[in-house]
Amino acid sequence: MQQATQIARRDVTPSFIVTELIAYLNEYKVERPGYTTLQTVISQALVTERERLAQLLSTVLDEATTASLAGLLVRDDTLSELAVLKQDARDFGWRQMARERDKRTRLEAPYQAAKALVPKLEISQQNVHHYASLANFYTVFDLRRMKPEQANLYLLCYV
Repeated sequence: MQQATQIARRDVTPSFIVTELIAYLNEYKVERPGYTTLQTVISQALVTERERLAQLLSTVLDEATTASLAGLLVRDDTLSELAVLKQDARDFGWRQMARERDKRTRLEAPYQAAKALVPKLEISQQNVHHYASLANFYTVFDLRRMKPEQANLYLLCYV
């Protein structure tokens, strides 16, 4: 269990954890547990990592950062700010480049906060990319319905 938790800090992908656990068991000549036992160990390691990150985020995030991240999920007209940020520029025209500059300006405060906070979370670059891809994958509606710490983690990594 302890080894699985350490592996989850490097990469939260279940297939990676299984591969690394089996390699660990082979190295120390430990008999491989059954499939259900491996599933239980891996799911518990993922829950432990998720709880660790949620606890860290609840203590590390200040109100200004939380508000700026929540601002990304607020709807104005039809698109939230995050949905606007996810859209790529259509071309290199003047208007599109001006919109890209506006996006950068809006992301400056959350970016500075993320730059300071993500190293304190002690997660690997692989996990940062994974959580960022989840912020891109989930809709704004889904992110609003998640636990605040989980949504904030995804948004910090995305930023």
